[in-house]
Amino acid sequence: MRYVLKVTAASFLILATLTVTKFFNSHRFAPRQSGLQGLAANGPVDVLFIGSSHTRQSYDLRRFERQTGFKAFVLAYNGLDYVAMVPMLQQILQDPKLKPRVCVVEAYSANFARAHEEQDSRLFFDADPQLKKVLLRKYFQQPLQLQHLQDAFVLVVNRNNDSLLMYPLSRALLANLSYHGAYENKNLPGLSPEAFRRLEFPLSVDAAVSPDQREALRTIAQMGRASGVEMVFIESPLPAPVAALVQIRNLKSQLKKAIEMEELGYFDGDTEFPVAQPALFADNNHLSTEGRALFTDHVVEWLRSTRVIEH
Repeated sequence: MRYVLKVTAASFLILATLTVTKFFNSHRFAPRQSGLQGLAANGPVDVLFIGSSHTRQSYDLRRFERQTGFKAFVLAYNGLDYVAMVPMLQQILQDPKLKPRVCVVEAYSANFARAHEEQDSRLFFDADPQLKKVLLRKYFQQPLQLQHLQDAFVLVVNRNNDSLLMYPLSRALLANLSYHGAYENKNLPGLSPEAFRRLEFPLSVDAAVSPDQREALRTIAQMGRASGVEMVFIESPLPAPVAALVQIRNLKSQLKKAIEMEELGYFDGDTEFPVAQPALFADNNHLSTEGRALFTDHVVEWLRSTRVIEH
């Protein structure tokens, strides 16, 4: 029995040590070409793109920088929504070393309808202790359930332990795959015509705007005004079969209206983009490498036409 207690105590001590070490130091082991620590290592930048994988796969950063002469960074985490952006932008816009001149916020209609959910544990891993506390607090602000406690425990204790163990290798690998947060040396082929025709998108029939996402969008707009950073919203193109869905069209209309009510610029990526060409899309909501290059050109043209960036 004494042996079992010793083993249990030793295991608990090891786990507690690992957890505390991760909480206060995991951001020191984060990539330096992507995510929050990538922004810290490369900032300040002129143009910051922030969003989900929808944003990560929409911009060719080297192409953008070459055409504009501005330094840019893509800050993207899978499933990142407006609610999750708020604490990140609060930290970024208050720090002169991170604060950009222009912030391009992802306008993704499908995310405007969903309840907030932390989908990418890398955000917590990359965050410094101050931001970690804010992210954890969200688990306890909603009606407390056992599942929320379990999710928080898994996030703090279990997730991304492999990133610490594989740090030297993963850092070198990610450095070659990313440039200022965007893809580098990673080719994403387009869809075949048959796969393109079969595209679907998981949305409920009565998909409606999330009040939490709407309020977070309003907060982001207010932060932009208070910080003097110009905020604009850009919606990346969706393939024609998805863009034609009634739910997507309705959500896009409401998202556009909400952005215009905040008196901020909005660019619909479907405008003049050949959304019916399968080769330009990698799946039901991400651009292929070819599509990314073309859309980057469209965004540069729009930013110039609206004088968000000067020639």
